[in-house]
Amino acid sequence: MPRSRYLDAADPLVAVAGLEMMFARPGEGFGERLGERIREAADAGFQRVEFWDWRTKDLARVRAALAQTGVTVQTICAESWAGKCALADPESHDTFVQRVRDTAEHAESLGARGIVVLAGDRVPAMADAQALRNVATGLARAADAIGGRGIPLLVEVVSREDEAPDAVLCSTERAMSVIERLDRDGVALLYDRYHAVRNAEPRGAALAGRIAHVGHVQIADVPGRHEPGSGLVDWPRELATLLELGYCGPVGLECDPIAPAGAILAAYEDIRLRAMSLADAGVEEGEHP
Repeated sequence: MPRSRYLDAADPLVAVAGLEMMFARPGEGFGERLGERIREAADAGFQRVEFWDWRTKDLARVRAALAQTGVTVQTICAESWAGKCALADPESHDTFVQRVRDTAEHAESLGARGIVVLAGDRVPAMADAQALRNVATGLARAADAIGGRGIPLLVEVVSREDEAPDAVLCSTERAMSVIERLDRDGVALLYDRYHAVRNAEPRGAALAGRIAHVGHVQIADVPGRHEPGSGLVDWPRELATLLELGYCGPVGLECDPIAPAGAILAAYEDIRLRAMSLADAGVEEGEHP
């Protein structure tokens, strides 16, 4: 098959360290010592990082660590998990838009390339079509509010089984339908393949012909949410499928690590090279994870 355009990219599928779970010391919570974790990520060989709610972080120390190491920020989150808005409810939109505005200011100062957002839970007794229209309206308002900054909103879908059983965007297909309806540069999909596998979505499902709407990818293995290669998922083939579909952007390692960070990055680099080789040869279609 013809050589795909992604193989000419400078650094396709470059790894991003998810700092909330990686580099934790015994007894630490998510994202503690973030400045130190940035330095530890740099020491392990990572050039990009991402983290969740900026409101709980010492951003002065974060900026100092970024400046010292040359590490860059891929994404930050607009809201905390516990306090997220339900975009199916129009009454939440003003709050959501303000949170996105506030986040965009800090994202810009940190050099972050994207803002992760969630659509929240369903509204009881609301018709499905109306709920999706409301979600689209909320996302459009927020994207318009920060449109001049050039930082996209990245809409994430999480697993139904144990994290978001009532989520209004409960699958990649459902989220993509909203994003396609909006069809604007400022709103894209954060394709978290760990959550998609947990939701029993086949490899590449809902992405064919739509890869232009994918703004970022995150992964972790199943079971356990540990680093790629620790579980049952065939990551070279998973990433080869993304490459074949046209995705050549970064990949966030949002995992609870077992191995040391340097070993995780080395193993991921091997997976990445194998994926590029598979994609260049042409992956078989129609297989499930």
